[in-house]
Amino acid sequence: MEKLIIGNTEFDLVPMGISEDAQRKTRSFKVVKSMEFDPMLLIIREGLEKKITHIGNDGQPAAVYSDCISLKRMAAEYGTEIDGEPQDTYLIELSTDASIGEMRALQSAMTIQQAMSDTAVAEITILIASMIKEEEIA
Repeated sequence: MEKLIIGNTEFDLVPMGISEDAQRKTRSFKVVKSMEFDPMLLIIREGLEKKITHIGNDGQPAAVYSDCISLKRMAAEYGTEIDGEPQDTYLIELSTDASIGEMRALQSAMTIQQAMSDTAVAEITILIASMIKEEEIA
């Protein structure tokens, strides 16, 4: 069975379990349920900071996805037929919209710039206060 590695966690990938929607800028993965919903959600959110690797039936990487920006939705699906057996699965839909990543980078840069500006204002205020104090002494 093909595998999907999200962060450092490996999941069984449902056959034909990867789909892309270029218009909606999403990529979906369907994996066999191997843990409860909340721990799975945490692994996905943390794993997006790294990369997602699709491992083929031969055990070799078939694809590496580093363009998945954010989790759009995750849904549990019950009784999906896999190799003639009903199994519970998760459908994981991720955004591949680069503009979201760019906005996050801009927001981070703005936060850094604001912190630098605040520090500069504080230093100038201290410098002016010390100059005024020196003039009062003289």
